[in-house]
Amino acid sequence: MTTEHMTPAQLDVLSELEQQLSAGRMLTHLEQLTLPDMACMIDEMRTLQKFINANGTTYQVRGKSGDTYSRQRPEYQQLNDLRKELRQMRKSLTMDAVQPVTEADAFFTAA
Repeated sequence: MTTEHMTPAQLDVLSELEQQLSAGRMLTHLEQLTLPDMACMIDEMRTLQKFINANGTTYQVRGKSGDTYSRQRPEYQQLNDLRKELRQMRKSLTMDAVQPVTEADAFFTAA
């Protein structure tokens, strides 16, 4: 996995993801390939969310007739698209995830 193209903020997100996902196990090859992309997407999503928080989801334009219209910001659409992609990535990563064993699990599986 090559991370030389990643910014320090993206590398921080990647480190968080690896730490949370590994939790006492080795990461699969698929996870190792997916996590850098996911980290970049999360960092971009955070940047877009800050922009939307500061500027809102819409902006005003004046039409040829002089009327004022509200338009959705392209950044807001990008944010929504990123969220959908991240949901899909999370779903594929967690589909085969190892579930932690609790005391109740140990009790009910003991024979």
